[in-house]
Amino acid sequence: NLVLMGYTYAETTGSPAIYEFMIVNGPEGATATKVASEGGGGIWFGDRGIPCPLGISVDFVTGTINLTIYYKILS
Repeated sequence: NLVLMGYTYAETTGSPAIYEFMIVNGPEGATATKVASEGGGGIWFGDRGIPCPLGISVDFVTGTINLTIYYKILS
């Protein structure tokens, strides 16, 4: 069982720009989290995280960012 624990992101063009992305449970599943922002940031979902039994995929809506996803696998 895959669990989304958190993520960090940073805009890559060198100047603040609006971007939007969604982290999704599976290739076409429900949105686990959605971000529309500028600059950078991140979030940690705590010890339990968000279960993503269908896998984790990212839908980049607009903008260019560096994204790091933190996850764990439960046996």
